[in-house]
Amino acid sequence: MSTIKLSIVSLLLILLSFNLKAEKAGFYYSYEGNATDSIYSFGVNVLEERNDFQVSLGSSINFSQILTSDNLFEEYTSWEGHVKFGYFSSIILYAEFGIDIGELLIYDLKHDSGIQTTYTNQDPYNENTDGVDSYIGFGTGFQLKDLSVEAFVRLREIDSLNWEAQSHVFSGVKFAVTF
Repeated sequence: MSTIKLSIVSLLLILLSFNLKAEKAGFYYSYEGNATDSIYSFGVNVLEERNDFQVSLGSSINFSQILTSDNLFEEYTSWEGHVKFGYFSSIILYAEFGIDIGELLIYDLKHDSGIQTTYTNQDPYNENTDGVDSYIGFGTGFQLKDLSVEAFVRLREIDSLNWEAQSHVFSGVKFAVTF
């Protein structure tokens, strides 16, 4: 597993060093969820402009409440990073990949609510089944001067040593200010 982590960190460092000339930077707030889960995010974005097709890098602190496959709610905070490839103009259209940086660097440092729980999942988790949380998705939106609004859909892999999210599809909205 450490080889995979090293590969992912190397890929992120390569992307960061990819002659990135930050033309725009900004802050954002986003909410995503489904029928049972919610994730609130506060983050920063850097957009590199070469032409209409661009690369955006970002990082966020997320506050999550996730229903597990055992019908218990888990609450935790995470630090995520993402890369977006797409068209960023007055109309926004992109594909994205994101990963839990905190979990990647400090394996599974999620904190639970402090309540000890006995998990009854018929397929108990062990140390080898807990991967780094990540997602892929796509989004669309619009930008008016320094303000943008985006809607997105993500397929997320969320789990821990003792639980897995019941649902993996999230949709949400993002509000951003750029300068």
